[in-house]
Amino acid sequence: MNILSPVSSIEKVKDQILTLQTFGKHKNLIDVLNTDELKVVDFVLTVGKITSNDAVDILHTPKRTAQSKLKRLEKTRILIKKGAGPSTYYILSRK
Repeated sequence: MNILSPVSSIEKVKDQILTLQTFGKHKNLIDVLNTDELKVVDFVLTVGKITSNDAVDILHTPKRTAQSKLKRLEKTRILIKKGAGPSTYYILSRK
């Protein structure tokens, strides 16, 4: 069984993000994203979508904090919000 360490997993996400289109004035997304946001993007790349409850579980943060991080990723056009209320989820922007 090949289990990635948290550091190598973060490096894998960074490599995947570098292949995505850059956003705004930043030359690459690594300059924009912190470790928690990289974890969120990795989850979405793996599963295809994320909810605030998923973010709470993977980040080990309160729900409000997880929602704030998802909102920031939406504002930077990395994630797209789908649905409303309890059925809200986020997917990667492919633009």
